[in-house]
Amino acid sequence: KVEAKLRNEGIIGFLARGKAYIYSNDWRRIATIPLDASRRQVLPDDNRWFTGIMAPPLPAGNYKLRTIFAYDSKYKRKIMKDTEFTINQEMSDVWAKNYKDDGMSKLKILLRNRNGIFFLAMAAGLLLPGAAPVTRHLILPALALAMALSTMEIENEIFIRPRSLLFPALLGIIMSYIILGNILIGLSALLIRDEALWTGFVLLAAAPPAVAVIPFSGFLRGNGPLSLIGTVGAYLGALVIMPLIALTLLSSAAFDPLKLLMITLELIVLPLAFSRLLIRKGWKERIEPYRGTAVNWSFFTVLYTMVGLNRDVLLGQTWSLLPVAFISLLSMFLLGFLIDWVCSLFHIPKETRMSLVLLGTLKNQGLSSGLALTLFSQEAAIPSTVSTMIMIGYIIWLDFRK
Repeated sequence: KVEAKLRNEGIIGFLARGKAYIYSNDWRRIATIPLDASRRQVLPDDNRWFTGIMAPPLPAGNYKLRTIFAYDSKYKRKIMKDTEFTINQEMSDVWAKNYKDDGMSKLKILLRNRNGIFFLAMAAGLLLPGAAPVTRHLILPALALAMALSTMEIENEIFIRPRSLLFPALLGIIMSYIILGNILIGLSALLIRDEALWTGFVLLAAAPPAVAVIPFSGFLRGNGPLSLIGTVGAYLGALVIMPLIALTLLSSAAFDPLKLLMITLELIVLPLAFSRLLIRKGWKERIEPYRGTAVNWSFFTVLYTMVGLNRDVLLGQTWSLLPVAFISLLSMFLLGFLIDWVCSLFHIPKETRMSLVLLGTLKNQGLSSGLALTLFSQEAAIPSTVSTMIMIGYIIWLDFRK
């Protein structure tokens, strides 16, 4: 068990994230222990205890412990303390004896592992798609739940000055439309010859960012306020941008602005309001131990449904999907790398870079797929379907890199 007390001797509060790293005597990393607290905010002239537990036993030997905190408000990492400790043989034997490494323990670990859950959703959608027509009705509640729980990390202070929200909202529009939208349209114009697939990519480029940008930003350690305001700004901008793209590049498309307003209300505004209610009622601390697991399994429902509903397309048209997959790979992996690299040249904080990467690489595939099926054909939904599959691997890759 690792306990670290973080004290704020400044004049403003900040949000902190902590980790403890265990190294061998020659500084080879052995384990990483997340440090959690009832609240991440540390007020001026106050302190907060962060605690982490490592269940698997360590062999006897000498070890080093490095405790590191990342400050959301200062955008920098600070090494708090390096210590050394020794585990004798008797202690190691008792630890190993008391550690229950049975099948049930491994199953619990798997069921709480985010990347394992995402892989499970993909595999289940491909191998057992029968429940997808039923779970499609759970997509909206699952996304709303993930949004509400994820936005609990965002403090109320960001809403006090509305004028300060303008720039993040414009960033959302720039990243999702000026950068990602043009990349998608440009690549598809060069590589796609099929009219239905071209239509699908235009619809994908016209869609606002994925609603999941906000909860993804939470567990990928992005800038939560920027992700939230940027997504909202892009959705409001989409009310004008989507019809303009349709009129310019597609001859028969007709977008319903009311549908976009309803998505913004149901998946952003109402979950955000509900998260404020949870914080005000003091339920945040009670929910915290289960929050991450609930968010992960909410995404399992969404990902399983999207893969399951499009299983036949994914497995039946493999060769014809290669150009589509290539464009999706470039617009996520390569574009995300370039956004992060360019931002690092300007010394933009890591948390902000992550949010910009998410806003600049993830589109609302559910919305674009629905528009394709409603207004055009099943083939026009293929780019959104393939993009969803690539997105699962992309998020897992970002999770490993963070």
